[in-house]
Amino acid sequence: MKKILLLMILFGFGIITAQSKSEKRALKKEVSIAAYNEMKELIESGKFQFEASWAFPLGNDITKINFSGGNNIFQGNRINLIGNTNYIKLNYEFANISLPYFGQVYRVTSYNNRDDNGFEFKNNIEDLKITYKDSKRRIDVKFITNKSQESLQIHLIINAKGNTYLTVNSSNRESIRYQGRVVALKEIEKKIASN
Repeated sequence: MKKILLLMILFGFGIITAQSKSEKRALKKEVSIAAYNEMKELIESGKFQFEASWAFPLGNDITKINFSGGNNIFQGNRINLIGNTNYIKLNYEFANISLPYFGQVYRVTSYNNRDDNGFEFKNNIEDLKITYKDSKRRIDVKFITNKSQESLQIHLIINAKGNTYLTVNSSNRESIRYQGRVVALKEIEKKIASN
């Protein structure tokens, strides 16, 4: 009798646990879908900004360079950008890009001073392509922008929570990747006003 009662209790506990796990999974999926739909609305509005937290130079020698921040800015093959000014502001016609660059330059054009070695672009964009991958809850944004003798191909991969990977392919430099977040421009303006 005790064995039957014990089996019934264990079986009942298993059903309750299974129900709560499936409910948790369903709730998590629901929250993820809602976040993805909000991110889709933000991307469709065209008023958003990418803020980089990390840079991933593709060349291996870049981590051997001595920077004023010391070696603590390097963590493995990535460079900490938190606290530095770096962004891509978009409105689907115009891009304002300010990103640091770490890597090899193939063709020197207008890099006259040491402080002007990042991507500093304010220009119209071309060939804008936005792809929504609903099954993966992922958004791809691709475009091209030019500055004098350099062309950049930009590819943003944005997830439901705004976490973003950015790849920049340049006509004059080695490719570089960044990791950061996409946020609404209004949030950026609030941050600036509060500082």
